[in-house]
Amino acid sequence: MEWQENRLQLVLNNLPVLVAFLDNNLKYEFANQLHHAWFGTDPDLLSGRHIRDVIGNEAYSALESHIEAARSGEKSTFKGKVPYTHGGQRFIHGTAIPLPGTAAEDGGIMLLATDLTEQKLMEDELDTATLRNQTVLDTAVDGIITIDEKGIIQSCNKSAQMLFGYNAKELIGQNVSILMPSPHAENHDNYLERYLETGVKRIIGIGREVTGKRKDGSEFSMELAVGEFTEDGRHFFTGFTRDITDRKKAEYDARTHLNELAHISRLNTNHHLASNISHEINQPLTAIVTMAQALLRNIHSGRNDPTLIEGTLEKIARQGSRASHIIQEIRQYYSKGDSGKPSPNNIDDIITDVLLLLEHEVFQNNIKVETDLNNGDTMIYINRVQIEQVILNLVQNAIEAMAGVEGEHILSVKTTTTLQDYPYVEVSIMDNGPGLPEEGEEIFEHFFTTKQHGMGQGLPLCRSIIEAHGGTIKASPRHSHGAIFSFVLPIEPIDSAA
Repeated sequence: MEWQENRLQLVLNNLPVLVAFLDNNLKYEFANQLHHAWFGTDPDLLSGRHIRDVIGNEAYSALESHIEAARSGEKSTFKGKVPYTHGGQRFIHGTAIPLPGTAAEDGGIMLLATDLTEQKLMEDELDTATLRNQTVLDTAVDGIITIDEKGIIQSCNKSAQMLFGYNAKELIGQNVSILMPSPHAENHDNYLERYLETGVKRIIGIGREVTGKRKDGSEFSMELAVGEFTEDGRHFFTGFTRDITDRKKAEYDARTHLNELAHISRLNTNHHLASNISHEINQPLTAIVTMAQALLRNIHSGRNDPTLIEGTLEKIARQGSRASHIIQEIRQYYSKGDSGKPSPNNIDDIITDVLLLLEHEVFQNNIKVETDLNNGDTMIYINRVQIEQVILNLVQNAIEAMAGVEGEHILSVKTTTTLQDYPYVEVSIMDNGPGLPEEGEEIFEHFFTTKQHGMGQGLPLCRSIIEAHGGTIKASPRHSHGAIFSFVLPIEPIDSAA
């Protein structure tokens, strides 16, 4: 019997649960080691003490109803905070169990208690963090949607609900394809499967403009960024969406305004080009008339030399082709066309065309042109008409700057292509004129001009065009004398779906 009691006591003392036996008068008969550790009691002095004296009046008041219920023969459980005198407030899960009596002795109760204070603290912290995160998500301007590896929506914030016109109950559990127009809706699951199989990222980690579909079926432009995380070996994806309808409209309006401004600038600031080109056309026309008259005189004189006639007609044909080519260049340059659509172009080809257009102006001002074009076969995605306008303005400015300077006039045009890290093309236009004004960067401000009849719109227009293409433009003095105007354009993939 003693052996069994010792064995039972050993088990009770090693339980991770507080255990105490009270008699029917709520006085201690036994408590295990965890109880003594909780309340700092001496095992030899605890027997016979009332529970109120050990746990304190406040703790007893909190547990009294459960203790009395057990003393009345009913099992009672409690979960909550208890303000103990020793050890302070604890969050416990407790049970009071009635013990049967014998003929010789009255019954009693057994108390069991588990300390959940640390667990409760972590739960509270987790609840607070969850609430904080949910508050952040719900107040975020961007729509945020989480899906699993099957494309099923797991969560969505309020902005996403407002953006697509659904409430959370309508979205959660649905395939995210309901937020996409065709053909992307039908192909979305294939996109996910292909990524999970190959690991090739086509949109994850990359911001992209896409089209979204609202509950009412209307479509809108939106910006989408997708992040990925794993949980218990499963893949989840979080999409951050933003309605860019207003931004796209603003960009379109700005682009339209820029095109109009560029067209007006091409007509107003380059009016003197017309007289130069008319002189250029006049040369082949004069040659044609002169050779035709000489041919007629030759025929009228009776000397019908077939070789002479054939040679003269070939010269007339060449001069006619030259005049036609000049007219085509003029029409192409002054035509607005669909300048709102960028296309792949080679910057060296554009420079060559502009210099050809200004060939007479260069000759008339006795300017030597040096080119160092290194773009090779690299294509950049630009609005050709607008970039032609920039190069034309800068070259004309260089020509005009050198017009009043004595000595040799040299116009240098250089292109540099870098394909590492941040791929870009740089165009530098250099002259050996008087150099830059003291105002420096003010030359790019509207209405600033050093020309007697200038409008101060050319360089600001150049800056607007270059910045609209994602590039930068600057002016700097040349080492010896003169000025350097250079602009940088980023090289982006021609195939935006790659």
